[in-house]
Amino acid sequence: MLFRRKKENARPTEVKTDRFIYPDTSLHFRYEKSRETPVIIEQGILDRIDTLRLMDRDRTASHHIMITDTVVDRLVGKKVEEKLTKAGYSLTKIIAPSGEAAKTMNVYHELSEKITSIGIDEQSVIFSLGGGAIANLAGFLAATLYRGIGLIHIPTSLMCMNDVAISLKQGINNQKGKNLVGSYYQPLLVVIDPSVPMNETIIRHGMSETIKHALAEDVAFFDYLLSYNGDLKDVNFLEKIIRHTIELKIGLMNDDMFENARAIILQYGHEVGHAIEYLSHFGLTHGEAISIGMRVSAEISHLMGVTSEDTVYAHKKILEHYKLPYIIPQTIEKRAILDALRFNKKTRGNDIRFALLEHVGKIWKIKGEYGIPCPVEIIEEAIRRSYE
Repeated sequence: MLFRRKKENARPTEVKTDRFIYPDTSLHFRYEKSRETPVIIEQGILDRIDTLRLMDRDRTASHHIMITDTVVDRLVGKKVEEKLTKAGYSLTKIIAPSGEAAKTMNVYHELSEKITSIGIDEQSVIFSLGGGAIANLAGFLAATLYRGIGLIHIPTSLMCMNDVAISLKQGINNQKGKNLVGSYYQPLLVVIDPSVPMNETIIRHGMSETIKHALAEDVAFFDYLLSYNGDLKDVNFLEKIIRHTIELKIGLMNDDMFENARAIILQYGHEVGHAIEYLSHFGLTHGEAISIGMRVSAEISHLMGVTSEDTVYAHKKILEHYKLPYIIPQTIEKRAILDALRFNKKTRGNDIRFALLEHVGKIWKIKGEYGIPCPVEIIEEAIRRSYE
């Protein structure tokens, strides 16, 4: 008999799952993905991108979108567009605003309407060609249009090469802060050409994420970076640090994709960094803000008695070596920073959590937890010290 009448006073038995207890009348479904994202790192790869198999054959007949900005379009955009067209891809190029101006709800709405009007389908691919802001915008569009279409990153800044493109995190800003609207969405492919034209300022700002990994994970890498006195635009140097930074990041992501445990290292310096970047009205670049944020985090570790003053000095020394800031601008008020920290994604209730170091090369954890709740008075004092 398919349907049976339950006894009126019968109580359902309970089923235990990983975290909760449910009655046995509940149904469950599982969602898992094991797809890998290839990351190609090769000098001059953009000159022969038309020879690469960029996507599965099922996608080749669809219409695709390339999102870039005016600066990148002038440098490499037209060349990449021509080569993709030569390879047989049907493609429309869209020019978005440069920098954080691209990461607004208005731009997202405008481009989502434009792309659907152009005509795409669920097999279409969005190519991001640019720096971190373009990658974030393109990634969020790909994640949300048709509930998810293809995404291929072609980063053109060091920050995007060694950090933003190597991620599931796609997002834009809102009126409360940076990257507060977004999703986790996996790119199909990342194509990195270390020989793409980058000025020294772009490289220096991108170095902050490389320095983050060295400080938090790899003493030998830290020593190498501190001892390097060569040309920052040397392509062999760039390829070496890009590859090693990505290796370190992938090592964290593969074990902790959503940054709930050890991969919280990826947030080192980002707690205060995101706050002051937003409060500067993006007058500070992401790299500059994260550099200052790492110094504040080092001050917090020192004030909590976890690390020595030598660790704080090591932060200042390597940031100074790459001409990156570690002092909070006087125009940004301490109270505003504390208020902005309430919107950090790692904050839990009233607990403001930080990724902190025991010393260079080692993240601090308490009873297996890597997000350390920090007293407000210590955060406040660390911020105060970081104005000088």
